[in-house]
Amino acid sequence: MGYPYCDDLNMIAMQHPNVYVCLSLLCPWSVTAPRKFGKILGEALRWAGPDKITWGSDYAGFAAQIRGAALGFGNFQIPEDLQMQYGLSGPNG
Repeated sequence: MGYPYCDDLNMIAMQHPNVYVCLSLLCPWSVTAPRKFGKILGEALRWAGPDKITWGSDYAGFAAQIRGAALGFGNFQIPEDLQMQYGLSGPNG
């Protein structure tokens, strides 16, 4: 995601068809810092688009850390107020 330069990466990915943003290193934040992760993901969805966001197996860590990150990300929901802020849900969900 280019952290701490996420906004810069989103703008570059938006302009260049061969540039993607990757969630690999930030996936643990889905559990440890869900609002921060939700904002970063929301911005990427808004600017780069869902087709430009990837998650790969290049996450560095022990097996338990990788498993925890993958499970946390798999269960992650962007908080409702952020969904509304980024236009990710309508009035009926």
